[in-house]
Amino acid sequence: MNNLDNNLDSLEKPWYVWSKDKEYGEMLFKRAKGELEEMQSAKSFCQELAKIYEEGMSIADIGCGAGHYLLSLRKYIDENINYTGIDATEEYLNHAQNAFPNTDFHLGDIYDLDFKNESFDIVSCSNLLPYLPPPPAKAISELLRISKRYAILRVLIGERNYIVKTIRNSDMGLEASLENSLTYAEQEQTRFNYNNFYTKDFLAKLVTKLEPKASYKFVADDNWQDFDNSKLTTHTGTKVIAGKQVSGNLIFNWHYLIIDKKGELNQNA
Repeated sequence: MNNLDNNLDSLEKPWYVWSKDKEYGEMLFKRAKGELEEMQSAKSFCQELAKIYEEGMSIADIGCGAGHYLLSLRKYIDENINYTGIDATEEYLNHAQNAFPNTDFHLGDIYDLDFKNESFDIVSCSNLLPYLPPPPAKAISELLRISKRYAILRVLIGERNYIVKTIRNSDMGLEASLENSLTYAEQEQTRFNYNNFYTKDFLAKLVTKLEPKASYKFVADDNWQDFDNSKLTTHTGTKVIAGKQVSGNLIFNWHYLIIDKKGELNQNA
């Protein structure tokens, strides 16, 4: 694992919750080791990747966590896949290195990736973009910059653009604000994560602006079996209810946004 020169302290914002969530990192590590079941999204990602992957292609996994997707990539795509994992949480990368020795993992900031233009044939980013501060333009521009050909982004689609904040420290900050006559936002202990939904139209316009010659398509991520992550994390962990992925009060409508910088994407593939 290479420690890059990026100043990751800048990521220590109220929305950057992963460094505080050690239990989640340990759960991802168990997935990477095969001690827990693969993520349904990892399996569905491999099904989409198989449509464009050719032997020898290099892939960068941005927001790789404990490298748990690599287990599925080796199982369903290519046991010798040319894989690089990048994440901003060093503890997760330590898990990844333990799970997959001799694999290339980097500490990196999605807003300033320390790789040259077109470094990888395929750049993937699953389960990260919805959790970043809006708008996603800078992050997506970096993903496209280091991609030679394809980008596969797993995003939450909404009928409107929704910016959602989920408070991570329960009622503690609210109670402190009452006691100290301060607003909730003024409490240092206030931590939250985003769960942002963007419309297809918004994301399509963004891709066209960033890569005018690119082609793209949206693929609904509906190829999964029933699961209940609340048993592994918290009571608001994502689970399937009546055929929909639900987290607390939120209904997650996951899609893959697949981009081909050469403009040759087969819309029907």
